[in-house]
Amino acid sequence: MKPILLILLCTVCLVQTMQAANDVPPVVQAGLDAYRTNGLQSAYGIWSKGTLENDKASRDMVLTGLNQVESAYGKMIGYDIVKTVPIGSVVKRVYLVVHYEKGPVFAYMDCYKAEDKWLVTDLLFHTKANLVFPPGLLGG
Repeated sequence: MKPILLILLCTVCLVQTMQAANDVPPVVQAGLDAYRTNGLQSAYGIWSKGTLENDKASRDMVLTGLNQVESAYGKMIGYDIVKTVPIGSVVKRVYLVVHYEKGPVFAYMDCYKAEDKWLVTDLLFHTKANLVFPPGLLGG
């Protein structure tokens, strides 16, 4: 009986992990994929559409910061979605690690479900995980 329970528990954990990946708002995924294939400007265009696109201060801060990261760490080569946290019924915070040639950058994106699409309303990238992730995500 115990082996069956263990297999069932592992299956439930795997399904929950797959559901968490599916819970990522498409705008996050599309921007990350655009970043990897077409560069930072393309990614920011996707993330800012409908919310941050006219906010020059946010645009300059994000693009300048990530350009500095690219100067130090090299090209963006991949990413991991660490966790998606629902905040109410129409907001999600997505925690992620962006992989560069020479090191990781930690990030979160706050997303809002508008009538028919998800919008990024805030984003933060930093080289220090403890300034982006809550302690529970860092094992402490």
